[in-house]
Amino acid sequence: MEAGAAGRPRPGWVTFASVMLFIIGGISVIVAIAEFNQALWLKSYSISIFGEDFIDYSVLWGIIDLTIAVLVVYSALDILRGGKFGLFVAYLFAAIAVIRWFFYFPWAPLASLMMMFLGLATIFGLAENEDYFNRR
Repeated sequence: MEAGAAGRPRPGWVTFASVMLFIIGGISVIVAIAEFNQALWLKSYSISIFGEDFIDYSVLWGIIDLTIAVLVVYSALDILRGGKFGLFVAYLFAAIAVIRWFFYFPWAPLASLMMMFLGLATIFGLAENEDYFNRR
């Protein structure tokens, strides 16, 4: 085990949660690339008026996914150091990922289940070892 905050050994669940956040961040980058390329399974998110795309939500979601990816990767690094900011951001974005991917379920059920599981596993891993962050 590596040493985290104040030289204490890092619990395995904290490392697991950090790895899960890295995975969520990586998948968010992949989804953002697909959204920027306007993948066919995401095409239903655009509003058409008289046959022209009025608002293309896939580009908006691509920007949102890239922002989420950057913040999630930063929080994963901060969690490895024992930081409370990373803990807060990890809880926030893991919960957002669970809720958001629930809405993708009709279009991508396997990907949705995987992302919801990763988010819930991250929340569990952090909640199980929250005292690690409080002793800092």
